[in-house]
Amino acid sequence: MASGSRGGGVGLLYKKRIRFQKQSCIKAKFSLFEFTNLLLKQGSSSLRVVVVYRPPSADSLFCEEFPTLLEDLVTATGSLLMVGDFKFHVQDSNDRTALQFLQLLETFNLKQHIWEPTHKSGHTLDLLITRAGENVAGRFCVRDPVLSDHYAVSCTLTLSKVPFER
Repeated sequence: MASGSRGGGVGLLYKKRIRFQKQSCIKAKFSLFEFTNLLLKQGSSSLRVVVVYRPPSADSLFCEEFPTLLEDLVTATGSLLMVGDFKFHVQDSNDRTALQFLQLLETFNLKQHIWEPTHKSGHTLDLLITRAGENVAGRFCVRDPVLSDHYAVSCTLTLSKVPFER
């Protein structure tokens, strides 16, 4: 993000006792978006959480660069949860770039779960994506915490219970 500019970025809130490990297995460098790759291991299962931020300056070439990340993620171990500010109006069936993005997700057997507005302008820009066959996330909720022009997107994850620490 350029110095002196406003806005941008994403965040991930989680309970303190959940321990994510930052992953650096994806070596490709991307110019049209930023991402963080985190891994949560619990017992024999794991959840890969990828947080994506696509700045407003990223144009339609995003759909040419983004598949490189998806190629690495769809073959990665564990369940997949991709979240972030993608800046596509996915609810608009006339938005060609958004339709191209959704088709790209379908090509990689991914499912986008958020269809209600996530921005004060009435657009769905903030997305939550999983593999199409996985039920790792449910009970999706979008609410306005009055902190930003974007709303908070949350879900319930189906994970094995974290052992209690004394």
